[in-house]
Amino acid sequence: MGKNIKKNTHNKHPSASPKKTEKNAAEQSFLKLHFIMQLPDRKSRGEEAEEKWEFAFEEMIHFDGQEFTLSSPLKVHAYYSWLDESTLSVRLGVNTHVTGSCVRCLEKAELALSDELLYLYTLRGKGSEDEEMIVEVGAFGKTLDIVEQVWESLVLLLPLRLLCKEDCLGLCPSCGANLNETSNSSLRGE
Repeated sequence: MGKNIKKNTHNKHPSASPKKTEKNAAEQSFLKLHFIMQLPDRKSRGEEAEEKWEFAFEEMIHFDGQEFTLSSPLKVHAYYSWLDESTLSVRLGVNTHVTGSCVRCLEKAELALSDELLYLYTLRGKGSEDEEMIVEVGAFGKTLDIVEQVWESLVLLLPLRLLCKEDCLGLCPSCGANLNETSNSSLRGE
């Protein structure tokens, strides 16, 4: 992991960036990985470069009281280019499937995660505090490890409430029966 990368602290999602001392086992394992981009010459402004990675991550991810596992390989792509001599624009895409327990009926649920986020890497003191995804670095070398932003992007995509289906009926409050599987109208409150 690059020592010159500062974690983005301007997240909208309240649980996406736990305190440094609260890293769980999955995050610690993930941050041992490397997503290294070979940086183009800074004079090549506007010329976009690309890196792609794919791997299986088997650690249980604990997030906001839920447990998730990646049920398909994590696919990551980065498209990046220099905006000026001190700012690197990175479009970071994350694609995978997660499984966990439905928060209503506790059955297995799966969800596809796919999105692209924009990060701006800038030299310390050159960024604006108004920008959401600014990552300050001490200096730019020939490479940049974006592992912290890949983890952050993955966590930002996790659902706050995983459901097996949108209209899940949940469990009977009296007997605990799965209301999605019973035809007993008294259990459904009809």
